[in-house]
Amino acid sequence: MSQSDLARVFEEWIEQGGDLETKLREADVAFDKIDEPSDVEAVCRAVGSDRILKAESGDRTDAIRLLISCFQAVGSKAAFEVFRDEGLPHLRALLRRNLPDRCDEPDVPLFIVKILAIYAQEEDASLILDTARTDWAPQEYIWPVIFDSIGPNEAGFLQIYEGLRNPLPAEDTPLCAAYLDFANRVLRETDTRPHPFEMAEGFARLRKYVTQSLPEDAEPEDVAIADGWAHSAAGALAFIEHAEADELTKAAFRHRNIYVRMEAAWAMTMLGDPLGEEALLEWAADPATSRRAIAYLEELGAADELPYPCNEPDFQATAEISDWLQHPQEFGRAPNSIEIYDQRTIDWPPTDDRRPLWLLKYTFDSPDGGEPVTGIGMVGSITFSLFGETTVDMTPEELYAIHCCWELEATGDPRMPEERTVRAGLLLLAARNSEFV
Repeated sequence: MSQSDLARVFEEWIEQGGDLETKLREADVAFDKIDEPSDVEAVCRAVGSDRILKAESGDRTDAIRLLISCFQAVGSKAAFEVFRDEGLPHLRALLRRNLPDRCDEPDVPLFIVKILAIYAQEEDASLILDTARTDWAPQEYIWPVIFDSIGPNEAGFLQIYEGLRNPLPAEDTPLCAAYLDFANRVLRETDTRPHPFEMAEGFARLRKYVTQSLPEDAEPEDVAIADGWAHSAAGALAFIEHAEADELTKAAFRHRNIYVRMEAAWAMTMLGDPLGEEALLEWAADPATSRRAIAYLEELGAADELPYPCNEPDFQATAEISDWLQHPQEFGRAPNSIEIYDQRTIDWPPTDDRRPLWLLKYTFDSPDGGEPVTGIGMVGSITFSLFGETTVDMTPEELYAIHCCWELEATGDPRMPEERTVRAGLLLLAARNSEFV
């Protein structure tokens, strides 16, 4: 169906109402990418129509959410300009109508705020601030996403940066956390001093976040939240002019969490303390911390001082899989051990080139004291571990075969086999590599 059908569904909804999402689904209309100005205009008419006010409560809320999402589906510059010029005024009106003292459905106005942040129009800074200053909004978890959309060089950013300085957002709220990280990012990129947390109240919060202790039986989620606050506070200390800032930076350098200590080491280096850079260089030589430490050293302009074996390919591959395994969506921590299981240079079908690849065996202690958890990851193309599908009992050729099939699937390559099997992968590899025949 053509894009003109999208406009017809919206026009029909304006006239007749009903469940907008169902109408789009029944018409088999895609709206994940909108590039025709005529379709954008239809969305804008729907957002500004009286149908939103007439619809039943549930249908109205669902329709608003869907229409707002369309503003993220920009497929062309022309579409962006129509959304900006004709759609944003309607979103602003909706937001103003949805900013009561208590909001029963906060995701709707905050979704609008997110869109306003993405479109970065200077006049919307005051609306974003008005939302942040309501009683209900600071508790909502979308604020980090909103602030990630606000760049230090975009129109209105300085108004938001200054507008939340006094008073600071409510303590220990997602808004406060997002604002602290936003301030750190602004100062890292522009040095727009002073830091909002430099005053007495702000520094007291930073001290609390860095020095907060938790009971030994604290829930992992509570530990992660506390460590996140400490990490943000440590980053702020590089920009704080306070009599006790040096003392607090050193306290962050002794924190229980390695990432907080690394952030503190970066701050110490920024403040001229050579111990910070020395620590980062030491961490750079450890596969468990190398990737992050090197990123800090590059930011500090000290990457040319990297010690052996940071530039060795085998070490870099080990550091790569360790970093991947530490992602919160994977194991969330460094493995107890990593070793190279196989390394070879082959003609790799998913990328249509010849490249070095590594298979790495990793082991984690079982959290319940049982048998260690062991797996195999691949580095050299898309870093990944097919945990549960690949095992250390498989030959390297079989492991490469499975990863080859998986990567073709992951990239939507039309050459991907109907079923991900060792045999299918071996056939693909054998066509280009004699050792797989």
